[in-house]
Amino acid sequence: MYWFRSGSWFNLLPWTAVMILVFWGGWLLVYHVFGKRRPLDAFLGFGLGLVLYLWSVNLVGRWLDPVTAFVGCGLLVLLAGLLAARGDLRLPYREALRAGWPLLLLGLVMFWMFLRVSKGLGLFDEYKNLALVSVIANGELPVRDVAGQDNPLRYHYGFHLLGASLMRLGGMMPWSAFDFAKALVWGYAAVLSWLLGRRIFERSWGGAAGLLTILFSSGTRYLLLLLPSDLLIQADKLIDLAGATAQSAGSFFEAMTGTYLIDAGPPIPYPLAYQSGIRVPLVLGHGGDRLLAGALLLLFVLFYIKDGIPRKPAAIGVLALFLSFWALTAEAAYAVLGLGIGLSLATAVIRARGFRQLDPALTALALAGLLSLPIAFLQGGTLSAMVLKQAAELQIADTLQAGSSFSSFSLRWPPALVSAHLGEIPLSSLLGWLIAVLEAGVIVILLVPVSIWAARQAGRGEFHSGLLLGAVWVGLLFPVFFRWEVDRDIARITSFGLEVLSILVLLYWGALLRRGGGWEKWGAALAAGLTALSIYGGLMLNGVQLTAAQQTVLAHRYDPHDGEVLSQVWGTLPADSKAFGLIGKMSILTGHLSGGIYNPPYGQEREIWDGLIAAPTLEGLVAGGYEFVYADQAWFRQIPESSQDLFDAECVRLAAGAENEIGSKFTRIYDLRACFP
Repeated sequence: MYWFRSGSWFNLLPWTAVMILVFWGGWLLVYHVFGKRRPLDAFLGFGLGLVLYLWSVNLVGRWLDPVTAFVGCGLLVLLAGLLAARGDLRLPYREALRAGWPLLLLGLVMFWMFLRVSKGLGLFDEYKNLALVSVIANGELPVRDVAGQDNPLRYHYGFHLLGASLMRLGGMMPWSAFDFAKALVWGYAAVLSWLLGRRIFERSWGGAAGLLTILFSSGTRYLLLLLPSDLLIQADKLIDLAGATAQSAGSFFEAMTGTYLIDAGPPIPYPLAYQSGIRVPLVLGHGGDRLLAGALLLLFVLFYIKDGIPRKPAAIGVLALFLSFWALTAEAAYAVLGLGIGLSLATAVIRARGFRQLDPALTALALAGLLSLPIAFLQGGTLSAMVLKQAAELQIADTLQAGSSFSSFSLRWPPALVSAHLGEIPLSSLLGWLIAVLEAGVIVILLVPVSIWAARQAGRGEFHSGLLLGAVWVGLLFPVFFRWEVDRDIARITSFGLEVLSILVLLYWGALLRRGGGWEKWGAALAAGLTALSIYGGLMLNGVQLTAAQQTVLAHRYDPHDGEVLSQVWGTLPADSKAFGLIGKMSILTGHLSGGIYNPPYGQEREIWDGLIAAPTLEGLVAGGYEFVYADQAWFRQIPESSQDLFDAECVRLAAGAENEIGSKFTRIYDLRACFP
């Protein structure tokens, strides 16, 4: 019960047909609107088409049924391409196939590798991710924070729209759709990385350098193992472990020689010394959103490198939608990039002493960024939820929504670098600085020379270097001086800054090689060496997780019985019905939002919900309006016998169920509608 709810691989034909429309429409837009006419720019067309497709699904899916939305939006992307081309369907098809088949083969190999690994893992909030895929596929758009309320979910669900398309049009299970979508984006990111490396270095090995750097660059915590043991023990006084790392080790010294103890991980656990709570490699992007955000960054750079984009309304409009979808996928990256655009624009205005002589591509980007702001705030997801929460705090709106607002940021003093694994790393000692640098990755050693070079390039008219440089400094400095309500999550801002820095280092490295002078050769060698040290950690982690390729994990704490029940009941519950059950699982199996994606209801209903979880009664469930109930053996054994007996009532019907041969493990969905007056 891993791949499909029913049927076979032929189920993917409708989804594949839609993706062909998306690719065709995106390529037409890239060719006619943005003037990208090299044969390999066809790969940019697929990415742009996919972004516009997912963005339009998030919009159109609010009013249309899921099948119509997922199919119709593919036609919309093609229609946009046809309008841009004015009916001219001529594209360099043969040239693109001749030049692009090696990259296509590379993408397929990387897709297969990541699919095999993902199929054997159940990491990083899968209950949340799978619930999002399942409810979106069933028409939950925009995703609400809690069933019965209109508050948007404070989560970046842009990536999950892709998995939902696979589940709805391809008939896949939520876990297989999620894994397939991750592998697809991973393979595509590999192609873009190779393409970027070749364009930067203009040498045969450039593609490999780009791929390894983008996909595997990580922190270099493992280099701390070269320190004397006494010095590592001293670090125990500076570091308070956080998150799953604190559950895996009792001290920093113990963590450096221990393994990451997480459920549903690979058979050989990840060594903690090769992990990083700041610069997580894309090869560990098992949540999906980081993979798509990385692909969006690569697309953005490839659009601007060399020749930029034209300043015309169609290009600005498309780019605005692109940026707003980035906000739905990774709000931290969107915010950092936006500040980088602002810094780049301000610097260019000062240099030009006005707006008249600005680079057309920079002004087009600035206009697109401004246009994307209202869309990002209204389209759903994290930024929409934060705006609503902020409005409630200002008593402009009345909402029960939980979560953070923009006022959740506060000053951090003394300054510190935040790691999701190591907590606040103090910068008040040399040892603290050393740990911070290696946690972020030795690539930060190049920050000063790269910054000087990028600033000079921006002064010579290559504004994209200044834009990326601004994003790097915002990403690195903001979390050092500001904290957030959920402080470990602020490390995402630093992580994005370091991802951008990796691309800037590639550009800097390529520029030094082209000059070919004495000190330039030494500088290029240093860049290559530090990049290799950063790549090594990601390669080690990937080697470890390859051990999961020979196993199948539906999801964390899920078994085949859950798959059988999903096949029986998914998408059949009435849209206006209320469902009760363990948060996440009920939504995954039915496609019906039960409570919230990862939160029970709020306010008074939360108390009722908690009471029913501990000791359900038929009267309480009916009074709460719950028409369907999820039950498995784990929950069933925890509730009192009197509560177990309620499911034997004459009015209670078994809507779906599956169990093992002896009945010790089971999954059931009960229908209580006959119990209502």
